[in-house]
Amino acid sequence: MRRLLAVERDNIVVAKAAERWTRAAQRGDRATARSIGSAGGRRRVSGVYSGLADQLRRVATLIAGRNQLGVRRHLFFTAMGGYDTHASQRGELWSRYDELGPALAAFQRALDALASRAR
Repeated sequence: MRRLLAVERDNIVVAKAAERWTRAAQRGDRATARSIGSAGGRRRVSGVYSGLADQLRRVATLIAGRNQLGVRRHLFFTAMGGYDTHASQRGELWSRYDELGPALAAFQRALDALASRAR
């Protein structure tokens, strides 16, 4: 993606879009570099391993780095599939809940840690 963004563009609209994407990627790199090791983000969500937990770990990491980036508002999207069950619903839903509950609890612990650090 970075190589594509670095290609010289003749069209001003495409060039401006590439410039925006480049700046967004740079901000993402800074957020990761500054917040990955923070006590509030990664460590508090550790111990829970699932697709959703990984997504929420990343969200907690980005929230932990918000002050260093000067970001006041965030919008995050996470996804977890498997709820559209038509057969064996009982077993499928319980396995989804077994993933959802611990991931949300770990994320809440991460948010609590961030809030207590902010005080």
